[in-house]
Amino acid sequence: MAALHLAAAAEAPKEWDGLEQRASGRVDLLYVRAGASLAGYKRIRLEPLQLAFDRNRDPNRGRSGTKRRRTGDLEKIKKTLAEEFAQVCESELAGRGYFPGKQSGHEVLEVQPFIVGLCIAAPDEPQGVVSFSPGTRLRPVTMMTELRNSETNQILARVVDKHGASTLRLHQVTSSVIIRGAARPIIARWASALRTALEVANEES
Repeated sequence: MAALHLAAAAEAPKEWDGLEQRASGRVDLLYVRAGASLAGYKRIRLEPLQLAFDRNRDPNRGRSGTKRRRTGDLEKIKKTLAEEFAQVCESELAGRGYFPGKQSGHEVLEVQPFIVGLCIAAPDEPQGVVSFSPGTRLRPVTMMTELRNSETNQILARVVDKHGASTLRLHQVTSSVIIRGAARPIIARWASALRTALEVANEES
């Protein structure tokens, strides 16, 4: 998907699929369709988290035999993070009245989250380590969110935010419990920021 590659690009475009870049003190990049507003959206339809690994890094480089990562290992990471994302967001948003579900409607905002550039740890690190961000050796992970009109599927805004090693790091890819525990506070902050944006937009309308 071209949007994922642009989200991870070093230099951000000023215009993206008809969306204009806007200044923001809360996120790294904010793109908004001219005339679009979040005001009036009272409920959320949360789409499954889409996850893309860093395409510039081969997780099996320098590995052989039983140390090589299998396709099933990578799919397990995707599945675990997608499940945790859905659970945490539903808890955070439903508790504030947004009732995440699958319905469409003029008051329903479709939200599509992405994680871009997830890096499997370098071969010289302990086996079973996966990093969202590896300090100075690998780039930070990028989180992108598309906000759409649930009836027309028109993209209203894109939000891009990059996170550093101090906040995004997962260990022991074979342990779903550890993956979920490390990801939970990150997802909760994302859901809280989305809820706040909706509340501010509706208060100002």
